Formats: sequence, structure tokens, C-alpha cells
Amino acid sequence: MNPVVKTWLIRGAAIVAVLALCAAGVWYVVGPDRTRTVTAQFATVSGIYPGSHVAVLGLPVGTVEEVRPAGTYVEVKMTVPSDIALPEDVSAFVMNPSVISDRFVELAPAYRDGAQFAAGDVIPVDRSHSPINWDEMLESIDTLAAAMGPEGGDLGRTLEVSADATEGLGEQMNQAIVALSQATSVVGAKSEDIGELIDDLGAAVRAVNSREGSLSALVDGVAELGEELQRQNIDVSAPITQLTTILDQLDTLLAERGGDAREIMRTPVPSPIPSPRTRSDSRNCSTSCRSPCRTSTRRSERTGAAGSG
Repeated sequence: MNPVVKTWLIRGAAIVAVLALCAAGVWYVVGPDRTRTVTAQFATVSGIYPGSHVAVLGLPVGTVEEVRPAGTYVEVKMTVPSDIALPEDVSAFVMNPSVISDRFVELAPAYRDGAQFAAGDVIPVDRSHSPINWDEMLESIDTLAAAMGPEGGDLGRTLEVSADATEGLGEQMNQAIVALSQATSVVGAKSEDIGELIDDLGAAVRAVNSREGSLSALVDGVAELGEELQRQNIDVSAPITQLTTILDQLDTLLAERGGDAREIMRTPVPSPIPSPRTRSDSRNCSTSCRSPCRTSTRRSERTGAAGSG
């Protein structure tokens, strides 16, 4: 191949490659938008400005585009890539990793499954969280100190009395807290048994509920019996006292002779076995008993024959 032609072919291929790269860059810049806007409403927000990072699981994925007041809250608009899915109940957190680092917005939790945060949805104030600043913290401390001060009413006096009452009881209170934590761990270990006990109690309550009519009838019957005894002026104290005495004596007897009673109940009673002599005596008796009957029968027959003659 002619060297000149070969050179022009190489130059043409290089020019085509450069033009393709330029076209791809232009398409990436002016092509379809591959991001979406996420709007969050904060009660207060500080340290967040346009250009601040937006992160998911701690990794930067987007930027803050606008921060503006909107009445009683601050509206923050952010852009994130369209291919990053967010859960429907996503929350926004203003993170402050360190004193000298810039704050950024964290979107959490990460998406796992279920409904997704759709375009046009807004993260409300109750799902947006921002750290308290130094001035707000000092103001809260000042409010608490004023409430606990001399003019704070009963709260300051209550705390003073509580401090006096617990003075010198630090060790005992520590032991009580440790014992309470151990008891809590024991209860946690027995949670399945406690659950079964609660289920059994529930079944018992349901059984009592199902028998409520019978119990009411029983209570009404006992009440009527008491009224009837009162009308008849029947003294039941003496029989009850006697019954109590009998039961006490029975209890004492069982306590003293319970072992003997158990031995008697456990010992089998043998069935009587007739001896050979007894069987022969019974046969002799039956024979001797039959002989007079036969003799008396013969005598009656002779007497009848003589009378007829």
C-alpha cells in the first residue's frame, strides 16, 4: 500500500475517534437528565448550602441544589442519580462528622424492597432531622436553670429534697441498679415462658368469660340461700364449728396414721381358698341333709298306704 494513503487512513481514523468522543461528551452533557430531585422540609437547618453533598450509606451520590425558607420550615432541594432507589419512608439527616468538616445530608435508610420514593414526593418535617446548634443548646440550658432556680417553684425544691434524701446512698443505689439489670436479663431469658404464662392466663380469662352466666347463677343462688337462712333464723355456726373440728381431727389422724393407711391401701387382699377338708365336710353335710329328707318321704308314703287300707 502506498505510504501516503496509509498515512491518510490513520489520520482519518484518529479524527473519527476524536469526533466520536466529543459527540459522546456532548450527549452526556446536553442529553436526557439522569438525575431526579428530592425535596426535604427541615424545622431548622444550618451548615447546609447549595453544593453540599448528599450521601446514602455514607457515600456521596448527589448535591444540594437549593436551600430556601418556606414559612415555618426550611425547604432543601437535592439531586440524586435516577438509578438510586430510595424507600418510600426515607428520612433526611443533617450530619456533622467533625468540627472542621462540612455538613452534608444523609438519606436513610437504604432501599431494600417494597414501595419506593417517587418523583414529586416530599420528605416532611417529622422525617427530617438536624443537629441542635450551640445557641439553641444554651437557650435550653438557660430555660432548665430558670425552672430549677429559687423562683422555679416546686421543681427546684423537689430536686433539693431528693438530693438530700439520696445523699450517701450511692453504693446502695448502684447495687440496686445492677440487681435490676440482672433481673431484667433473667426476665428476658424467660420471655418465652412468660409469653406462655400470659397465653394461659388469657385462656383462663376467656373460660371464665364463657362461664359468666353460670357463675352469676351460682352467686345468686348463694345469695338466696343466705337470705333464706336469715329469714328462717337458722343458726349454722354450730354445725360449721363441729364440721371444722371433725376436719381438724381427720387432718391430725391422716398426719399421724397416713403411712399406715397407705400401706393398707397398697397391700392386696388375698381371696380365700377352701381347703380339702372344708370341701369334704360340705359334701358330708349335704349328704346328711339329704338323708333325713328321704327318710321322712318314705315314712309319709307308708302312712298314706296304711290309711287307705
